[in-house]
Amino acid sequence: MKVVFLDFDGVLNCSTTPKECSLDREFVERLNLLLEVSGAVVVLTTTWRLTTFADPLAGVTVCRNALDETGFRGEVIGLTPHLAKQGVPSIHRGLEIQAWLDAQPEKPESFVILDDDSDMAHLIPYLVKTTMKEGLQDVHVKQALEILGS
Repeated sequence: MKVVFLDFDGVLNCSTTPKECSLDREFVERLNLLLEVSGAVVVLTTTWRLTTFADPLAGVTVCRNALDETGFRGEVIGLTPHLAKQGVPSIHRGLEIQAWLDAQPEKPESFVILDDDSDMAHLIPYLVKTTMKEGLQDVHVKQALEILGS
């Protein structure tokens, strides 16, 4: 299994995304291409997953609906834990990703992180850093495929 750890803001939308749109169809199509070529699945790291703390599945539903509305064709298999809610101080998104990886009975063959932030701790070599100004570009897809070994 290959995994894409996915942030939304700055990856699937950007500063020029129309305000009436949650996600940018162009960026979602690039994500679709990445998933189709690599055979990877998605684990959500976006703060959108934290829509409600009472029901973590509600956050997945919000994310999945936003993806579906913009033509997403991939598979979302889960979300990273919200360690700050669990009282863990100084949370880096990389630590939440590591917690998800540690909880898996079978480790992924490879993984990549798509994010516009660099708070990945020791997982920084797996980061493809996008920007809020431009979102997910072809060059990022190419970098992600290289990291995934596709």
